[in-house]
Amino acid sequence: MIVNGPDLFPIEIKSAMTITRDYFKGLRHFSKIFSNSIPRGSGLVYGGQEVQQRTDVAIVPVYALQELWDKID
Repeated sequence: MIVNGPDLFPIEIKSAMTITRDYFKGLRHFSKIFSNSIPRGSGLVYGGQEVQQRTDVAIVPVYALQELWDKID
């Protein structure tokens, strides 16, 4: 998780090359609890190759981690 003043940006890190529905359980649960503190959604880093955007989750491969940091700023 990245803390920027009162704002939070939760990040889940997975080693697999493919994304599964289960990867989002923790992020969804966290977002429900801290919904007022997460204005920019959340992030998922994984071992695949494709940058994706789901409703409120930025999904990036490890090599594109800079794109996730740029989203936070």
